Amino acid sequence: MNIKINFFTGLAWCLLLFAASTSLVSATENSTNQPIQTLIPTLFDNADRAGEKLTDVAAWPVYGNDQLVGYAFQSIDLVDLRGFAGKPINLLIGIDTAGTLKGVRVLEHHEPMFNHDLVGAMQRFVNQYKGLDIKTKVIIDNSVKTRPNETAREVINGTAQFDGISKATISLAVVNKTVLSSALHVARQKIAAYQQQRVVAREDAYTPLSWQELLDQGLIRKWTITRHKVERATGLPLKHYEDPNLDVSDPAADLNFHYGYLNSPLIGKNLLGEASFNSLNKALKPGEQAIVVFADGFYDYLGVDFVPNTEVRKLYIEQQGLRMPLFDIDFFDHTVIEQAQLNTGMSNVHIFKIPASFGLLPNKPMQLTLNLDLRLPNGRFLEARFQDSYTLPEDLFELLPEEPIEKDEAIWKGIWKNRMVDISILSLSLLLLTIVFIKQQAISKQTQAFHRFRWAFLFFTLFFIGFYAQGQLSVINIYTLLLETWRGFNLEFFLLDPIIFILWIFTVVSLVLWGRGLFCGWLCPFGALQEMAAWLGTKLKLKQIRIAPQLNARLIKLKYLILIVLVASAFYSSALSEQLSEVEPFKTSMTFYFVRSWPFVAYALLLLLAGMFIHKFYCRYVCPLGAGLAIVGKLRIFEWLNRRKECGSPCQVCRHRCGINAIDRTGKIDYDECIQCLECIVIINDDKQCAPAMVANKKAPVQPVKFVEPMPAGASS
Repeated sequence: MNIKINFFTGLAWCLLLFAASTSLVSATENSTNQPIQTLIPTLFDNADRAGEKLTDVAAWPVYGNDQLVGYAFQSIDLVDLRGFAGKPINLLIGIDTAGTLKGVRVLEHHEPMFNHDLVGAMQRFVNQYKGLDIKTKVIIDNSVKTRPNETAREVINGTAQFDGISKATISLAVVNKTVLSSALHVARQKIAAYQQQRVVAREDAYTPLSWQELLDQGLIRKWTITRHKVERATGLPLKHYEDPNLDVSDPAADLNFHYGYLNSPLIGKNLLGEASFNSLNKALKPGEQAIVVFADGFYDYLGVDFVPNTEVRKLYIEQQGLRMPLFDIDFFDHTVIEQAQLNTGMSNVHIFKIPASFGLLPNKPMQLTLNLDLRLPNGRFLEARFQDSYTLPEDLFELLPEEPIEKDEAIWKGIWKNRMVDISILSLSLLLLTIVFIKQQAISKQTQAFHRFRWAFLFFTLFFIGFYAQGQLSVINIYTLLLETWRGFNLEFFLLDPIIFILWIFTVVSLVLWGRGLFCGWLCPFGALQEMAAWLGTKLKLKQIRIAPQLNARLIKLKYLILIVLVASAFYSSALSEQLSEVEPFKTSMTFYFVRSWPFVAYALLLLLAGMFIHKFYCRYVCPLGAGLAIVGKLRIFEWLNRRKECGSPCQVCRHRCGINAIDRTGKIDYDECIQCLECIVIINDDKQCAPAMVANKKAPVQPVKFVEPMPAGASS
């Protein structure tokens, strides 16, 4: 017997080591070490670089051939939506200037479903967003798995259906909300068509002003770049350059710019006249803005090869870190430009527009920037960058009323609505179980009926709560609660999974009333599977091993040590805690139906095999969840399991029948270990099983039987 005990003691440690090793097998890296700005161009079909991160919104402008093609951003900078593991899913998202999603890349996640056996599944899922308008409603069909390189489905009435991943409802709902919410946030800041509040020039802000008055009030800026500034910036005198855009014939000449914002009537109407101002407004599309530039001096900023009606390459506007290109407006009759020359007395005038997609805010400071590049005799270029600030009075503009933003429904509400049938079935089953526990004395007297009910409920727990509804509680839930409380409690996070939420609420209440046993003995799917394995072991006539009380007392402490290690690791490293949590076989058995990498499957099967020899081996010695529940269960109010005065002295029937050694020689029940199968209550209430009751029945005096003489037919009483 000692050999067998030592064997299974060694087996317990081997299983733990095996669980630790499986946490490393097939482990995947959940984050990328590549710099973000090197990844951004890969999201777009026509991008070659990303600019500097903007200051007004956490996003990078993305350029292709020096033209803005869109924006890229990390979702973690914009939304705080946490996945099943309690941490945000960080995505790199790209949208173009029309509000179309160009690509999504998973940067970091801690979702247990995707860590090992669904490598790349989340990335395949987010590939479906490419080409989707950010206002599209997405419906996820979680009954199927995503296919590789999948793109967005056909959009019907503003709705697209995506292939999902079975059993990943919560994670994918969070991913979907993360993608669309963060994209919409950036679009409302940077894309005119999505902006909820627009800044427009006031039409009534007009008084006649002369050219000099416009200059004196700063409405038109004069910007001078001297030859000395250029030579100091490039390190060479201008005479050493051979550049067709450079004119050094007049050594006293400077480079002068006069420029102004034309959408405001106070500037545009005074510069152009009313007719030309109206003509310009008709030429501009909604949201486009115009600027006039007068220039003369030693450098042609347009370039000798400039083509009208195209982008200016060397001159542009900057605002809040975003470069905004200027596009030449080529009027067919040139009346607007001619009128500007006539009214100002200046030549070399050009009018440029800024596309609406750049979201220029004319009421905020902006900078006119010149990238001056000068060609050397060897064909190489030296560059110098010059910048001038331009700020317009706030009273020239007004804010249009904000369009009402339709408030999105909370994720958890949609999930609860979709699972109302499951919620109803679970709630009714918990109500029934509560009645059974309250009426346990009366119900347990019907031995056969009670046993049938218990096995029926265990099958319900395994197949409905476990396999179907995915309601297997886990130690992950415990340390997620601790981390959430530490960071700042958010109830909505726990509402994401209604089945888990209801089970936890019920379990907490039952812990206070009855201790850990109600969950561990009735509502744990893997616990139910262990009981079935134990039943199979007895039917196969396998020798059942009973651990000696002294050794059992030491081994049951092991699960508390595992719990402490797991909780501590959660505060140290989420990745480490995810790997160590594989000591629980729940994901392998309940989530993946044992269809998983072989080390995980082997580990779970070894636990069940051990349970065929040692009743509920995993629950008793390994389960960190059971350890956590036992700690909280010490706060229980009642000890419901009735005992007879003969229990333990001299009767030992219940102790010998208890499969998990939760009853000691004195007859006392260890509620920290008891799974409240109620078998001891059945025995006590059955005078054919309870020894004291059987003895009492034998000692009871036999009542004499009275003989009643039959009455003659027809006689009356």
